[in-house]
Amino acid sequence: TVAGITAAAGLLEAVEKTGNTAEIVEEKKTVTLIVEGMVCEGCRATVKRALQALPGVNYVAVNLHTGIVTVSGTANVKQLARIIPAAGDFVVHELGVGDLGTT
Repeated sequence: TVAGITAAAGLLEAVEKTGNTAEIVEEKKTVTLIVEGMVCEGCRATVKRALQALPGVNYVAVNLHTGIVTVSGTANVKQLARIIPAAGDFVVHELGVGDLGTT
C-alpha cells in the first residue's frame, strides 16, 4: 500500500519503466455524519442530491428522523462536510470513517 497520490504516481511511473503495468486504486470509505436542521422530506432529498453530485460518491443514505447520513465511496470527508451546509441551513458533525478496502 502506498499513501498519497504523489507517492503512488511516482511508484506507478517506476513500475511502468520496467515494462510492467500497474494502476492506482483509490481507497473506498464509509463516512457517517450527523446532520442537524433536516426538518422535512425536502431537506432529506436536498442533502442526498448534494452528496450524490460529488465525484467519488457511490452510495448515500439519509435518515431524516435520526439525522444520520452514511456516504460510501472515495470522496474526501472535508468535501462531504462542506457540501451539506452549502445545500441549505444544515450543521454537520462527523461521527466516523471506516475503511472499506479497495474492492
